[in-house]
Amino acid sequence: MGQPEVGAASNAAATARALAENAKRLGLTWTRRIATVVDPDTPTAIFDGDQVPLRMTSMLSIALLAGDRVYVDIIPPSGLFIVGRVGVVVGSTPGVRARVTGQAVTSGAVTTLVWDVVDETVGTIMIGPPSTLCTIPEDGIWALHVQISSAAAVNAVRNLLQILMTVQTITGQPTQPARSVYVNGETIVSVSLTTRCNAGDQFSVQMFQNTAVSPATVTAWLSCYKVAP
Repeated sequence: MGQPEVGAASNAAATARALAENAKRLGLTWTRRIATVVDPDTPTAIFDGDQVPLRMTSMLSIALLAGDRVYVDIIPPSGLFIVGRVGVVVGSTPGVRARVTGQAVTSGAVTTLVWDVVDETVGTIMIGPPSTLCTIPEDGIWALHVQISSAAAVNAVRNLLQILMTVQTITGQPTQPARSVYVNGETIVSVSLTTRCNAGDQFSVQMFQNTAVSPATVTAWLSCYKVAP
């Protein structure tokens, strides 16, 4: 069998290109492009290589931020649809899991926990270990949970574990820490807080405990994830 003629191959390629161009012109094909978010509330974004922001519809369950790099499906004649963030798995939830692996805590003194191990970070870095602070990376409702394990509390005085918002930019939020109080003999304690935060808000975790041995070695676990826009 002879080889196809070069002219015939060229004609076939040209025909395929023409069919693809006609399908695109008639709105029979979808196109995916990358854009940069300008206004996350509208939302509007600018395609790479363009200068004019365009109105789009976000299909994501996570909030957008100005400057986010996003994937946009162009679906004529319906419109422009944001279907993902570049470098982020669609549906992923920003947050962090961290630990205190063994901190010396003086009996009878307020101590701020130092997070020295980060086990998971989704999205923006929130804790740079070792650090006493966790920084919220984006606006939304966040769920915080802390658990500690230490030597048993002693003496007939109040022992406590608390989450303290050290930077809080939303008006009307409680200024007091979220606190769990525990009694003598307890070795495991936890405290939780679900609250609205702005990007840049920060919190730390503090404890006060009386123990028979001072300092006592404390281990702790933190989880902090965005749960709603």
